Amino acid sequence: MAQTGCGSPAGVTPPDSAGTPDAGMPDAGMPDAGMPDAGMPDAGTPDAGTPDAGTPDAGTPDAGAPDTGTPDAGTPDAATPDAGTPEAATPDAGTPDAATPDAATPDAATPDAGTPDAGTSDAGTPDAGMPDAGTPDAGTPPDAAPIASQTVTLTCLGDPCPWGDSASTEALVWPASEGTVNTQLGYFVSAGIYLPGVRANGTDISIETGEATVYWGFPDEDSLHWLATLGAGDAFHVDGIPDDSVLSVQADSPFTYRIALPPSSDPGPGGPPVTPIPSTQAFWRCNLPGCAYPDWTGAVIGWPSWAAYQTNARSNDQSRSVFSGDGTPLYPYMGSWAQGCEITAESGVVQIIEWQRGTDVWRATWLYPRQSHVIDLVSPEDGAMIETYDGSPGFSVSLRNCTPQPISP
Repeated sequence: MAQTGCGSPAGVTPPDSAGTPDAGMPDAGMPDAGMPDAGMPDAGTPDAGTPDAGTPDAGTPDAGAPDTGTPDAGTPDAATPDAGTPEAATPDAGTPDAATPDAATPDAATPDAGTPDAGTSDAGTPDAGMPDAGTPDAGTPPDAAPIASQTVTLTCLGDPCPWGDSASTEALVWPASEGTVNTQLGYFVSAGIYLPGVRANGTDISIETGEATVYWGFPDEDSLHWLATLGAGDAFHVDGIPDDSVLSVQADSPFTYRIALPPSSDPGPGGPPVTPIPSTQAFWRCNLPGCAYPDWTGAVIGWPSWAAYQTNARSNDQSRSVFSGDGTPLYPYMGSWAQGCEITAESGVVQIIEWQRGTDVWRATWLYPRQSHVIDLVSPEDGAMIETYDGSPGFSVSLRNCTPQPISP
């Protein structure tokens, strides 16, 4: 019954910082014995053994070896990178060495292109393409596995039962903590596949595998209302169904799903545990002479005969007396002592009637599990009844401030 490194650090040689070139010609062949040239570098031969004391050559670096004691100011030598050791005091200014990374100390600003520094991660910036050793990449744990649908059985316990004595379907079974419903028409359902609308609005449903259909409806309807048919990868947001309806997700074949329910304002169970009071299957029989109308069926909470009425005191074919299945009289019509009685639904679907005895007008309040209602009679109302929809297989309630009192004959 399915309802559905960019620069070129080695190729360009910057000039040594110098002063003013010699006015005319360089020395003929021999460098000055001890003094640096006045302005122009030697034509082809570096100084004979002593580097210039403080000023590097004006245009051309020494031909083969870097200056013995003083590194070039901020710029590495043109052709040969430092042999395995970074400059003594100042790291390369913003540009990594051309071919060989520094042995132990990362460059000041830019990591070596492609190769992480040996032993020490770059400060603040990870090496391109490779995480720093020892630090795992941050990630999100995988989602929990999707939930599998269940095969549920509907067993006829009342009337009507339009799908026969028994039926089955694949369905999404809602968490029991959500006050689910397991009755539909005259059927008792083996699991809580109906979620009250007051809780269902705001729910997100997604199908992982298979196909399923989302429905809403009332527990006393034999035709549910289609909302969506979802295939693998589809999602649906529930919104706008009546609070006193129910939501279900059903299919002809197994499926898997995920659900996300909105936050609950229900504080959860508290106080001492309660003992639910079960309803009794009931039959409303026409009690006028010659009346042959069929019985109404449902379930009620009965009271002692001295505290409640068996009949509704209505007129014509609406005049009914209430009996159990074996013909025992039931007394479900409470007197005015019902005022202030607090009813909490524990299972099934509950209907609270507040009315004036004998009339055809009343106020009805529907309760799903974990919902409560306090009877508040409004004049001329003088009675109440705890029942459910016609054909329901039953419900249970817990009661507070419901002390039966004698009624007038």
